[in-house]
Amino acid sequence: MSELKQCPCGKVPTDVGFTLTQGTKWMDVYPDCCGEWTIETRTHYERDEMALKKLAADAWNSAPRGWEPTDALGEEDNATGE
Repeated sequence: MSELKQCPCGKVPTDVGFTLTQGTKWMDVYPDCCGEWTIETRTHYERDEMALKKLAADAWNSAPRGWEPTDALGEEDNATGE
């Protein structure tokens, strides 16, 4: 799997999981680092598990982030900039 972008929790996940919702139309994507964050994305009615895993990783990486990822935890508080 390609490298994943940083989670809002501050960690970089090594994998993402997904749960299909509304049949096969949508899926919830979640990282393996914290269990606190999830995104929802379309599946394009894909049924192949490896293709869904790639869609999940692509959706995670393309999700908007309202903060700048950091290389090291604790450099600054992303919410306050302090």
